[in-house]
Amino acid sequence: MSDAKSITEDRTTAPGRELSALWSTRLLLLAILGILFLTLFPFRFVLHAHIAPGRSPFLLGGWGKDTSAWGVFLNVLLFIPFGFAISDKLGKAGRSWPATVGLALVLGALSSYTIEFVQLYTVARDSGWEDVITNGSGSFLGSIVFVICGGAILSFLSKAEDFSEKLLVGSRAAAVIAIYFAAWFAASAFVQAQTHLGNWHPADLLVIGNNAAGDSNSAWKGDVFRLQFWNRALPSQFASELQSL
Repeated sequence: MSDAKSITEDRTTAPGRELSALWSTRLLLLAILGILFLTLFPFRFVLHAHIAPGRSPFLLGGWGKDTSAWGVFLNVLLFIPFGFAISDKLGKAGRSWPATVGLALVLGALSSYTIEFVQLYTVARDSGWEDVITNGSGSFLGSIVFVICGGAILSFLSKAEDFSEKLLVGSRAAAVIAIYFAAWFAASAFVQAQTHLGNWHPADLLVIGNNAAGDSNSAWKGDVFRLQFWNRALPSQFASELQSL
């Protein structure tokens, strides 16, 4: 196995090396934005940490977090692009492949720890060391993928972009965009037509006067005595009469 520096140098001598470097930067930015969105959404923060009394927030939520096998897989998968992209940057800095892999693991774990710490102050989020381990493992696997075939993947992405730019010009690009949005509108219309109370599954969540996160601070204050569903918009006068009851 050659080191990451050799892989990077081989790639920079190939056609489209500027696009390859650009793609590694894109992947890194997209990976960071994706991680922040998927781990901190809905971006609602509180001033107190969700931890047991007497425990330091720097110890996170401790161990024993209820994580399924599917959850572990997603945690690992989430940080693979980050480890891949950061390894390209480390390789360009002259790091050997063992140092690249090791630093990718450390940077992934540190990034995950920072996110888990912030999650202690985030509504509807659960923090724990299990996520730090799985996220760090994902960054490690992404680095391994880069060392093995990173140059080939970045070269493929750059060539695909170059081919798309040559193919999708002028009227072709407009036609593709029109077809894309037409397909989405058609799919949306079909889904909307299939949505009605008659096929509502009893196990589906119905939230009244609150949001899915269950934040009592933003919940509607009052009592619900009667609930009606209408399959059409109510006349404004009738709606006003209902509100005055």
